[in-house]
Amino acid sequence: MTDMLQMGRRARAAATALAASSAETRSQALTALARRLGEAEAAILAANAEDVARGEANGMAAAMIDRLR
Repeated sequence: MTDMLQMGRRARAAATALAASSAETRSQALTALARRLGEAEAAILAANAEDVARGEANGMAAAMIDRLR
């Protein structure tokens, strides 16, 4: 099974569990997610810049590169 397929299945299971949870639990989950995204911001932006550069170097369509930005 591919990594993306596994990730999708885990996301679906998490969404089901989250939908059945209390408002406080959902709020805590979103707060934790926001914190982790903030902590990883520099790494995420660096990886994105690499993806854009790689796409440009490999002749990716401008519309696709715009979606990466």
